[in-house]
Amino acid sequence: MDAIAAAPLTERLAGLSSIAATALRQDTAAIGRWRPAQVDDLRCSRTMESEHPVKNTTINVEMIRFPGAKNITISFDSRSTLMWDDHVKIYKDESMDENWGPKGGFNGKGRADNAFPGTNGNPPLVIPSDHICIETRV
Repeated sequence: MDAIAAAPLTERLAGLSSIAATALRQDTAAIGRWRPAQVDDLRCSRTMESEHPVKNTTINVEMIRFPGAKNITISFDSRSTLMWDDHVKIYKDESMDENWGPKGGFNGKGRADNAFPGTNGNPPLVIPSDHICIETRV
């Protein structure tokens, strides 16, 4: 990469044009003004949903990774419900020693108002990491 960066601009443009022509399967691709892409806010998404109908005492643990992400935003669907003993815990990593959000996770205890992140006017849970471990127990 250092050799490319050190090459004169005309040589870099010629190389990029050659690569573009090959990728486009054309004899030539005259590209005179290459500019860096301006990407301010890339977004990836992942939807998790429990089995339906729900089986009693199902425990699922899953690592979620978005390499290089500045944060992960958690929003529940407005139809989300948890029974009294059910919970969703969002851990900092696979050790499952520390979690994000409430200490006991999100659970059905006292949640008649369905007050999950991202629902009913509640802000989403923004986690300053590119990975989390989610445990669901239903």
